[in-house]
Amino acid sequence: MSVSHAFRFARIYLLTTLLAAILGNMTTTGGRSALTYEEEAAWLALLFSHATVMARVEAALADRHGISFSTCEILCRLAKAGPTSVRTLAGELVSVSPSRASRVIQELVNEGHLRRQAVQNDGRISLISLTPSGRRYTAAVQKTFAAVAYEHFVAPLDETDLANMRRIWDKLCLAVEPRDRAGSTNESIHHMSAPEQS
Repeated sequence: MSVSHAFRFARIYLLTTLLAAILGNMTTTGGRSALTYEEEAAWLALLFSHATVMARVEAALADRHGISFSTCEILCRLAKAGPTSVRTLAGELVSVSPSRASRVIQELVNEGHLRRQAVQNDGRISLISLTPSGRRYTAAVQKTFAAVAYEHFVAPLDETDLANMRRIWDKLCLAVEPRDRAGSTNESIHHMSAPEQS
């Protein structure tokens, strides 16, 4: 199984955020103030799917590594992006608030998976990056995530289902702040990929 299959799972997590924004703005943008039965059923189906799959992912990560999906996302982002400031990293996460992200990052530093390094010519800013042991740990975490996401999200669907989900995702990205929201959330999916080899 390719790790890339698991990236598709991240879409359902991000879709809930986008749909919440759309529904929250319905009354202020001239939209209807109530959903039809079919519309509400579709919305609840998406939420239920997200909750069900995320519960499996969270359980696997907790059981095998003692971490949450938020920690997994932080590790995967750093593996892909390289040294990053805490502020930049926290602002790009989709599964955890900036304040919580700072605490998780410090925990990973204390455990030896991350390290801080000062920015040359600006001692006020420090960059966070993976240590050698952190890279090995992240690779194991990504393997767990990919396996569980594939089993509970990708495998039950066929190629048409996945293509339709991508099509729906693209439409929702265009519906919610296309130049800002869509760009950041699309980029976040790619950070769940395997770390680049150094």
